[in-house]
Amino acid sequence: MAKQFKRICVLFITILVFKAAYAEETIVITTGELPPRYSEDLKYNGIMPRIITEAFALEGINTRYKFYPWKRALVTAQKGQADATALWGFKKERTIHFYYSEPVHKSQWVFFHLKSNNFDWKTFDDLKELKIGGVREFTYGEAFYNAEKQGKIKVNWVTDEQQTFKMLMAGRLDITPGQPEITYFYLSKSFRPEKIDLFSHHPKPFHSFKLHLLFSKKVKRSKRLLKSFNRGVKHLEESGKLHQFLIEDVKRGVYLK
Repeated sequence: MAKQFKRICVLFITILVFKAAYAEETIVITTGELPPRYSEDLKYNGIMPRIITEAFALEGINTRYKFYPWKRALVTAQKGQADATALWGFKKERTIHFYYSEPVHKSQWVFFHLKSNNFDWKTFDDLKELKIGGVREFTYGEAFYNAEKQGKIKVNWVTDEQQTFKMLMAGRLDITPGQPEITYFYLSKSFRPEKIDLFSHHPKPFHSFKLHLLFSKKVKRSKRLLKSFNRGVKHLEESGKLHQFLIEDVKRGVYLK
């Protein structure tokens, strides 16, 4: 009887230790600096780490981030020296070393405009008579540059995004390209809330690409972590928190320290 009681106690303690260890499971993720999406100088380490952290938290998993130059971030995870790396577009050659998560975010280039401007469009031909602003150092995708070459659009090129929005307010531009989560972030740093509220963006993108969390194939638990993460992201999307983190909280300056 005493031996049986002892075995039950040992089994019970083992179960408790296993549960405690699992509850404190931590995933290490590499990434690089690209504010407001990723930055050690922002709250939550930026928008994307916040999404990733919240998704894993729903599955009882903690997260820790290591910031490197982008190439090193990828190679470090590829070698199995970290569990995963965030976030990357799809390239077939990377599937040799990584498992791809379901898309975490669809990065989109859209057109921003004043709310007072009842702007709508379907094709680049609809933009021929509009004054369009563009930033020289940005990359807007092949379709945009082809439209300019073909004379479908005429672009007023400037040196920074803040300038294009000042020109919008002054009526010198009708529309300007932007990525919602990034553009609203910089607007929150440059303009007062009442000024930001003057702007809106058209939902139709002219260029987009999907971003994924990459899990190293050198790490044994990667497939299990991948499944947990996909479930967590799906729950965030269904609950509306994904939109809140990406747009509403950016407008409100939540990520600024």
